[in-house]
Amino acid sequence: MFMLKIKNIFFFLIITAFMVSFETSIYAEVEKDYFGREMTFVYSQPLEFPKTQALIRLYSEVFRRAGIRFRYLNVPSKRAMSLLCSGEVDGDLGRLYSFMNQDRCVVRVGEPNFSISITAFSANPNISLNGWESLRGSKYKAECFRGELICLTRISDLLPPDQCSEVNTVHQGIQKLFKGRTDVFIKGTGAVDWYLKSDQFKIISQGRKIYKSGVMERTTSHMFLYRRHAYLASKIAEILRDMKKDGSFQQLMRY
Repeated sequence: MFMLKIKNIFFFLIITAFMVSFETSIYAEVEKDYFGREMTFVYSQPLEFPKTQALIRLYSEVFRRAGIRFRYLNVPSKRAMSLLCSGEVDGDLGRLYSFMNQDRCVVRVGEPNFSISITAFSANPNISLNGWESLRGSKYKAECFRGELICLTRISDLLPPDQCSEVNTVHQGIQKLFKGRTDVFIKGTGAVDWYLKSDQFKIISQGRKIYKSGVMERTTSHMFLYRRHAYLASKIAEILRDMKKDGSFQQLMRY
């Protein structure tokens, strides 16, 4: 019996050593395949948006640590998604957690960039919403940011086609609210809050206000990689976790 236990322990140690060696060899292979290589990334927000700048700083450091050259390509949201799903770029700096459920051309990096609230905005202070289902059966004309398929899919499931639309910029979305062409504009809180502090908003608002009508969904933002880079996702997540522990993540994401 004693010898059997010894054999079992010895067998367990061999298997454990093999698994550690196997995992190390995977990372070594990743580094070998990607070391010195340039990878190109896009993002759905404007280049001047503070969160865009923060993510560029963050992932420049992430890929520096991975031994990979980082390049950012500034294109509109819908174009960014097209380039990503065709494999013309290597990834997107940040999409909603559920983006992978929409299109299997991508792989999500498990460690999040930040939390995000998808919020309905309106020029009418009397509109009150709470979650996507609160739109069902309403007469509201709802609008999303072009290229953000998750938002468009949600409202299209709840409202008839003539009550759903898209715009290319936050500026256009807010303008249409003021003109009464739409009732709610749905977007991540950060992007709209940033716009509402801009000089451009001061010009078009003429003293009028935009109200938060309700939060539609709370989720997280993640980097997504084109599927051929799937085995790099765990390495990036590991680096992000390390950076959160050493404080460099918080420093680079400050704006």
